[in-house]
Amino acid sequence: MHSFGRFVTAAAAASMLLAAPGAFAQTKEFEGVTLNINGFGTAFDDVLKETIAKPLKEKYGIEVVYNPGTSTAAMAKLIASKDKPPYDLLMVDSPNMPDLIVADVIEKITPKEVVNTATLYPQLKEFGDYGIPFVISSMPLY
Repeated sequence: MHSFGRFVTAAAAASMLLAAPGAFAQTKEFEGVTLNINGFGTAFDDVLKETIAKPLKEKYGIEVVYNPGTSTAAMAKLIASKDKPPYDLLMVDSPNMPDLIVADVIEKITPKEVVNTATLYPQLKEFGDYGIPFVISSMPLY
């Protein structure tokens, strides 16, 4: 498994811990671990810092660092430094996913690694087991 894949799996698993607060002991098992994630900046990152990073730090000791920029810039950085990825978890728009898959810089996330992915609607898994959707929006037709 590529190091990026291990980090993605660990990050996804850590985020799932927040979804089931009573299921796990309140330990700091990730103390000293830093998770680097690309961000989009401004209020978007502020919300993630408050609702994701802060609770993960408080409950599990994991430090989450958001690096703002566009998803295209993050994708370019990742492909350029494939052997030493700058991110442990990547937030990227759908149009960039095919290039990431072809570049072999991301790995599949299956229910074996993250059990709750089995509960996703199949229609939401636009790229199969590559990635987990986290922002979904609707567009009205006029």
